[in-house]
Amino acid sequence: LSGAGVAQALLLRQRLQQVCAEDAAAAPLLRPDAVLVSPLTRAVQTAVVGFAPTLTRPGASGELHLMANAREKQNLGGMDTMSRKTGANIIRNVHDRLLGARGGKCVDSTDEDFAKLRFNLREVQEQWWSNGRSESEGQLCARMREFVAQLLYSPHDCIVVVGHSHFFRAVFRKYLSPELKARAPELTSWMATQRLANCGAIRLDLE
Repeated sequence: LSGAGVAQALLLRQRLQQVCAEDAAAAPLLRPDAVLVSPLTRAVQTAVVGFAPTLTRPGASGELHLMANAREKQNLGGMDTMSRKTGANIIRNVHDRLLGARGGKCVDSTDEDFAKLRFNLREVQEQWWSNGRSESEGQLCARMREFVAQLLYSPHDCIVVVGHSHFFRAVFRKYLSPELKARAPELTSWMATQRLANCGAIRLDLE
């Protein structure tokens, strides 16, 4: 993340506190059962800065689960959708880059938060990115099916996923229910066609 990106993640942290205080239905976002995050560097940085206070509160799991299927849609020429790091090297890179974003000083209490967090790296011990310069439609569809299945069959009730706008848009386009489309046509049309802003958030029920 750039300095601006770090500021956006800090704003997300503050905005979550505000929204959850005003809306009881959103309150579980501050005590999620699981936080799943794309292994790509900027997503992990966003999760650390935005959700570390939530994850490290008393009684919380303190765990970020790196989810390979949540990575960005890989497009031709999209260099920020690729990686060459696995396992603990991902986390070391995230920490070093957060230090670099603030001239050697970790953002806010992020250095302390890092020490308290646990990172589930089971899915990213081996190569987790696609070969080639872009994903085929078939590869993307298969990954989206696995992604949705992981959420649907998770033992958790409230799950936060930190990921990427193009991938989320593709998931919305394919999986939003006809009932939701009929009930909220403008919103669902926007979700399926527009790009979610940096550090934007959408809350959905899965059935």
